[in-house]
Amino acid sequence: MPARRERPVRIAIVNDYELVVVGLAALLAEFADRIEVVELDSKLPVASAVDVVLYDTFGQVQGPAVDVSSLVGPGQAKVMIFSWNTR
Repeated sequence: MPARRERPVRIAIVNDYELVVVGLAALLAEFADRIEVVELDSKLPVASAVDVVLYDTFGQVQGPAVDVSSLVGPGQAKVMIFSWNTR
């Protein structure tokens, strides 16, 4: 059995639409013992040290032109990109 983390995974949700940001945070609230939503960013860069940045590319640059390093902010966060575009 894998070892349990001592603290929840800290995440930032990055999206241009406040409704999406707030909606994702609400969906993740049920898992507060494992996931801590640290930032809800609507059109702002990540300012906190987090473990994961959830980034929705809808309405943004698509494909290899995405500047992932600009999303991370302080620290060494992993970036998870979700999108409607599969190319």
